[in-house]
Amino acid sequence: MKKFISLFSGCGGSSLGYEMSGMKSILAVDFDPKCCENYNLNFPNSSVWNLNIEDVSSNDIMETFNIDMGELDHIDFSPPCQGFSFAGKRNINDLRNLLLFQPVRFIKELQPKSFIIENVEGLIKGKMKGIFNLLLDELSKLNYNIKWKSLNSVYYNLPQSRQRIIIFGVRRDLGKDPIFPT
Repeated sequence: MKKFISLFSGCGGSSLGYEMSGMKSILAVDFDPKCCENYNLNFPNSSVWNLNIEDVSSNDIMETFNIDMGELDHIDFSPPCQGFSFAGKRNINDLRNLLLFQPVRFIKELQPKSFIIENVEGLIKGKMKGIFNLLLDELSKLNYNIKWKSLNSVYYNLPQSRQRIIIFGVRRDLGKDPIFPT
């Protein structure tokens, strides 16, 4: 069974989709204790760490779950969106914006077979586009085939309309390209 971890997990919305596809959650990390409590209720067989992502090390993950670099099947990232969202102030200096670059560290150190980074569409609009381009530049330095797309959940049988930016990467040695649903 393929294994995944979710960093910036929230209560596990993305994890539910992965589990429905046959994958197994082995770890979720979130800063919010209520999110962790809910994730634990939603996925009782997964470990849940209530930590600041900057305090989590890839070595701790590999040692705790007895996995080697390159062995993990997938990592899901949903970094905070408040600084990018049209529902907020869109403050380019919001310190939470820097958390968008934490996935680069984990991808580099864990070398999962694939990853997805999800965020709001405000990330590619106006003054925030520079941050998005910088993230893509950093990801392009890694050993991954990467594609991104703006998708709306309403077109994928979900009962909500949420436009999201999805960055999908697949490790190059696997010989596959990321493919988005039609």
